[in-house]
Amino acid sequence: MEFQSLQNGINVSYLLEDLTEEIGEKGAATVLRHAQNILDKAPEPKLGPNQSLGLLYGLIQSGKTNIINMIISLAADNGYKLFILLTDNNNALQKQTYDRLHDSIETVFPYTISSLKKESLNMLQAVVQNEGIAIVCKKNVSDLQGLIEYIKLLNAQNLPTIIIDDEADVVGLNTNQRLENTSPSSINKYLVNLKSTFLLHLYLQVTATPQAILLQDNGNELSPSFIEVSEAGDGYVGIDTLFSDHKKNEYVKYINSKEIDILTDETNLFMDGYPETLLEALCYFLIGASIKITKEERFRRRRSKNELQFSFLIHISPLQTIHEKLNSLLLRFKSDVYEALSDTTDNEIKSKLHAAFLELSQFSDEKIHYPDLIATLKRYVKDYDVKMLNSSSETTLTDSKAKFLFIIGGNKLGRGLTIPRLLTTYYGRYTSAPKIDTISQHARMCGYREKDLDVTRVFVTEEIADWLRVISDHDKAQRKILKKKESHKVLYFDYNKIDPTRPAVIPNFVGVYSTGQIYMPKLPQYEKVNGIQTVTSNIDTELSNYCQESFEVVDIKTIIKLIELIPIKEEGSWKKDVIVSYLDWYVNHYNKQQGYLFYNIKGSKITRNLNRGIPSLLSEQMYAKVKNFNDSAPILVLYKIIGLKEKHWDGVDFWMPALRFPTDGMHLLFNLNNV
Repeated sequence: MEFQSLQNGINVSYLLEDLTEEIGEKGAATVLRHAQNILDKAPEPKLGPNQSLGLLYGLIQSGKTNIINMIISLAADNGYKLFILLTDNNNALQKQTYDRLHDSIETVFPYTISSLKKESLNMLQAVVQNEGIAIVCKKNVSDLQGLIEYIKLLNAQNLPTIIIDDEADVVGLNTNQRLENTSPSSINKYLVNLKSTFLLHLYLQVTATPQAILLQDNGNELSPSFIEVSEAGDGYVGIDTLFSDHKKNEYVKYINSKEIDILTDETNLFMDGYPETLLEALCYFLIGASIKITKEERFRRRRSKNELQFSFLIHISPLQTIHEKLNSLLLRFKSDVYEALSDTTDNEIKSKLHAAFLELSQFSDEKIHYPDLIATLKRYVKDYDVKMLNSSSETTLTDSKAKFLFIIGGNKLGRGLTIPRLLTTYYGRYTSAPKIDTISQHARMCGYREKDLDVTRVFVTEEIADWLRVISDHDKAQRKILKKKESHKVLYFDYNKIDPTRPAVIPNFVGVYSTGQIYMPKLPQYEKVNGIQTVTSNIDTELSNYCQESFEVVDIKTIIKLIELIPIKEEGSWKKDVIVSYLDWYVNHYNKQQGYLFYNIKGSKITRNLNRGIPSLLSEQMYAKVKNFNDSAPILVLYKIIGLKEKHWDGVDFWMPALRFPTDGMHLLFNLNNV
């Protein structure tokens, strides 16, 4: 589907004007380009029944919502009539999504499931046929069931439809797929039913953590056939900025894990003082926000009293008893700060505030006088609010207009929720089984925050900082692979430190290539009819430049070439395309060009096992020699097999490969059904 000539419609023009003012002409053009790329793969509304399923892979808080709204605007200008935007089962997130969509589109009016029921059905039936309708729906059984029923009442099954499944990896995948003879999980079943309701539609999954989606079987009803990898615009601060070199930058400060233990101790819910690093973090926030208020007030002649709002986030536990403990602590801190600033003598809070000023002022582009800053803080510290985001709290962040907003993270904190000008994060929510997608989505410090980066600080344990560094490496590698249009069913990550996602949504048939381990095919091609003599001759020629039975230094490109030359009859654990893709990634990611080649051309008279192919190729001594070779680079081992007919071969010689994966790379996880 091509929309290139139809980008100046009323909805696109309206949103493009707003985005240009908000993120600049370049940023707005990037949003439109990503939306166009996705719509190019959608069915043409005028050509009859068809469907498409894709994935928008963004970054945490990088503007995916702008792309979603542009997709709807572009589609509305080009013949689509019904737009369904699925959100996490979270009232605050649904309201945020609804408000942003309402403000972004000119001719299509959005509804929720509850607001639809208040309107005249006859009017809605007419509207959906003319201007079109957008529906924002939470992913729970009740709302999805109501959505499907209402679509039938609207007679909208035949209309060109866009379904956007935001945060598609967290709610909607089949959590029963590892269980035999079990029906799909309920939300998954309703999403599949919703998708099958329409004759012509684009179903678009959206997430910044696609690990679970990428591992789904190709035949899965919610496995994407195309992927659009979006990039952040100017001014974005991501996990990479903060954690790729966290031991050397000024943004990350470490928490002693014992302090987290004290704060999460349910037997001690009333605390007299403040743990040292938490107090430091609170003071960094107050000073950082005061610096911003002081500087920005100078350049604004008149503005709303509540225009400047800054946030502090503490996220250490899912338990509501701990949230109440922190709530009491933070409310007390307000009065303690005011009293400390009024006290003419030295005290601990004043000392911590001054220490924070000494560091943060180093990064300011203009001179700041400490007494003026403290005067600003004292004037505004009363404008202070604490909000808990957990399942028992109905509050939303938009409820507060306080300049100093303190947020206590619970289970409602996470995907899609935007925190206003988050300057300081105190994060210590530890898990014994960390997951890439879960930890990534807790990284609310990401976003378009470059203008506040000078006063941004993240307080974490060193272990969590290491997790986030691994996640950063993983995300960069995966995005690079997907942008090159290579197999989107391959994941690269450090399997020893952190898992990709929760086990329930990973299919049964998943394979792992581990660093430093040796892998070989079950059976290479050995039959004459497949031209194996020519293949063997070509490999002989290629190997003639190297000494046999020694570890020869070769370009990894040569290793790849040799692997690709050898045809495989029965793969077993040898997935050639995955291995080649991994080696190519390894060269680019680590900037390492060379590996090792070991081959034996004398010929092995091994006998083919008619059931198991080739038995162990390497002797115990040779296996240990290859596995323990004292260089981290990949090693390709080649043995020529003498193809004697009495050994159950076909009378021609052939080559058998084995590869020791590099010891310094990442482990590799992939879906066996997709390669």
